Amino acid sequence: MYVDDDVSHVALLCEAFADDDLDLITATTGESGIELARARRPDLIILGLELPQMSGVEAVAILRESEATVHIPIVALSSADRQSVPGLSVYCRKPVQLSALVAMVHVL
Repeated sequence: MYVDDDVSHVALLCEAFADDDLDLITATTGESGIELARARRPDLIILGLELPQMSGVEAVAILRESEATVHIPIVALSSADRQSVPGLSVYCRKPVQLSALVAMVHVL
């Protein structure tokens, strides 16, 4: 699952995973990402931290409080220097190398 409000980033990641045998679901807000994660229970969440209304940091906290999503690894993408965000599995600074991100997703 990928949550980011930048549609060009969403399209880029969808393209990067198009040849893989993965079902990439997407959301453009923290709120819709949380609801989708609770409903679909993805194997992994890639989350942009700079989201409108609800930040990615807030979304991580809510995902970690929910029994349905507490176990899901979360990879954060941010253009800011590394932030201290409890509950993250991996922090990646944008721009991220897509081949490295795809490889990481297969490992997690």
